[in-house]
Amino acid sequence: MNLVSLLVSLVSPVMYVFNCYVKHSDPIRHLRENLQSLEEAKRELEAISRDVESKVSQLEEQQRSRRTNEVQNWLETVDRTLKEVEDTLQRGDQEIKKRCLGNWCAKNCCSTRNFGKEVIKKLTAVKELVSKGHFDVVADKLPPAAVDVRPMEKTMDNEDDRAAELFRRLSNRKFVLLLDDIWQRIDLSKVGVPVLDTCKIVFTTRSEDVCNHMEAHERFKVECLSPEVAWDLFQQKLGTDALNSHREIPKHAKIVVNECKGLPLALITIGRAMASRRKLEEWQYAIKVLQSYPSEFPGMEDTVLLILKFSYDSLANEFLKSCFIYCAIYPEDHVIDEDELIDLWIGEGFLRDIDNIYDARN
Repeated sequence: MNLVSLLVSLVSPVMYVFNCYVKHSDPIRHLRENLQSLEEAKRELEAISRDVESKVSQLEEQQRSRRTNEVQNWLETVDRTLKEVEDTLQRGDQEIKKRCLGNWCAKNCCSTRNFGKEVIKKLTAVKELVSKGHFDVVADKLPPAAVDVRPMEKTMDNEDDRAAELFRRLSNRKFVLLLDDIWQRIDLSKVGVPVLDTCKIVFTTRSEDVCNHMEAHERFKVECLSPEVAWDLFQQKLGTDALNSHREIPKHAKIVVNECKGLPLALITIGRAMASRRKLEEWQYAIKVLQSYPSEFPGMEDTVLLILKFSYDSLANEFLKSCFIYCAIYPEDHVIDEDELIDLWIGEGFLRDIDNIYDARN
């Protein structure tokens, strides 16, 4: 054997071992870079997925369309893949901590190498989904309905049928039910509303007893608006044209706001009514009407006062109504002393069915 042949015979096994080491160590040596690339690819896929989902949802809501099977399958695959990638990235931090001696060694080379291969595999899968996420068509037009929708009389014979249908439709859904201005307990099960952990029921009422009877979990007392917030709301409804039409109007506008006592509905109603008033005399007259005959102000009777009347009519009995109305004998903004008011009620005979003054005060 000559010298060249001898060298070849010695070098070949060494090169084979070196090439084998390099081949198997790549997933370890480039683990940090591959994890970073996987994180970047994940963010890109998430952005493309949101764009596709937004486009699909818009077409389905605004037009009679349905997402294509190709898009639906891609979105499902993306969702599944992103969850797997998130798990991989979390494991990546642990694997990095296992490494030692820079990028060339690991405490458990076999485990880290296998994980490195998994990272490369996930990176390839994400890049493939990114490349497939650009669709020319994301939704197909649905055929026209077999029949046209027309207004019609109610089709159910009684309340039980409607409650059963409502319960069937809501039982498997997440929903929020808003009930405004209720005055007595509503039996939700009777009207067909399922009380589930996945649903929220929000109601407004002027009676704390209703909160008790409805077994409210949380209560939020809505106060009248502060002067600053009330002024901002009034300006929004009034508009800048009316406010700037005369230098004295802002001063009169604040008087009007003060007359509203922080009631949002009154601020909105009067703000809209005054939006076309440009003359100072009109504002002066409006203040006089509000202070003397508020029911004659445009919009007040049909909106604000009608709701207040409903609140009054909903008081439990004539005794409570008489007690409430009696407060009108006091001047505007007067601080009413409770003991004095009770004495006056007793004097008027409102509490004649009560045996003694102590029970009356209680």
